[in-house]
Amino acid sequence: MNVPKRRRLAAPSNSSSLALRTKPQPTPFAAPDPAEWVSAPGPLLMMMEARAPWEYAAMVAAAPWLNRLPVGDGHPVVVFPGLGAADMSTAPLRNFLRDRGYTPYAWKQGFNFGPRHGVLEACRELVRHTAQRHGQKVSLVGWSLGGIYAREIAKEQPEHARCVITLGTPFGGHPRATNAWRFYELVSGQSVHDHELADTVRQAADFPNIAGLKDSSGNLGYYHQVQLLLADRPDFTLLVGPEEMLASSVLLGGHGGVNGGANLKPDLYVSLYHAAAAGDLPRVREL
Repeated sequence: MNVPKRRRLAAPSNSSSLALRTKPQPTPFAAPDPAEWVSAPGPLLMMMEARAPWEYAAMVAAAPWLNRLPVGDGHPVVVFPGLGAADMSTAPLRNFLRDRGYTPYAWKQGFNFGPRHGVLEACRELVRHTAQRHGQKVSLVGWSLGGIYAREIAKEQPEHARCVITLGTPFGGHPRATNAWRFYELVSGQSVHDHELADTVRQAADFPNIAGLKDSSGNLGYYHQVQLLLADRPDFTLLVGPEEMLASSVLLGGHGGVNGGANLKPDLYVSLYHAAAAGDLPRVREL
């Protein structure tokens, strides 16, 4: 996804508070045209998907080196396939995990055509049953759309999830910043737009006693969707909770954050905010 250059309207505040803003203030940057943010990979990058057979051959050729990797501790691993794929696509990965001493499980739901009726509940039950069977937490590995399942199930079942590993999962950008969204809508029968989210955000923004929102999802793609919904409301404050998202959210045009880490290192987070607000990427990286 291409990030457009922001158009500067006013200098950032010199206040030492992270504004961490507690009342609505005009955004220091003009709201970007939503169309600018939605840029899927072009045809040349799409053609690179045809490398799959050669990459598989390279993996087979690399088997002697892969077999020298450390042996695992035997804990269970559930592997979710990508959009339009089935367990056959994850068989090489599961075989590798098994050879390394882990206990891999396929998702056993056929082709992954999106979160249709019963799909997510079956995923939850698989993770729950696997954890109970082994008496320990489960690692969740998701390829593409499968990574979305893995992340969400880990949030719902932290007592069963050991870790989450995603492979090419599009959770960090706009839903249409990928060439897969049309296929997703076709096979799943669902829209990539979250209409419930749109209604909730709009209702909150129109309520006279609500000055802004703080997003603590830890999902920059979700945050960006909220941003687009509020593109015509520069008076409405949008903040983030996770410290690691502060710079990225401000670079996208956000207003700041309510970050726990600022209680320990307030000067660091104030400096990071001002660097991001000024578009000073070298300074952001330095901090």
